[in-house]
Amino acid sequence: MWDRIKRFFKRSETIFVARLQMFGAAVITVLATLDPNMFADSIPTGWLPIYMVVSGLVTEIARRLRDEELRNRS
Repeated sequence: MWDRIKRFFKRSETIFVARLQMFGAAVITVLATLDPNMFADSIPTGWLPIYMVVSGLVTEIARRLRDEELRNRS
């Protein structure tokens, strides 16, 4: 089972992170479409920049894990 999951993501952490972000965005979009006020009070607007920075860091770390040349740099 675990091998099938890894094959689905082509053994790439970057692809996994990208697909996870797309899945999360799709779920939030559907929920926001069903009830537009659902997130208005629960998610402060200041969280978007924090999410963008954390998302970028996670993506960069995942990319560096796969790239032998970047991993071997001191």
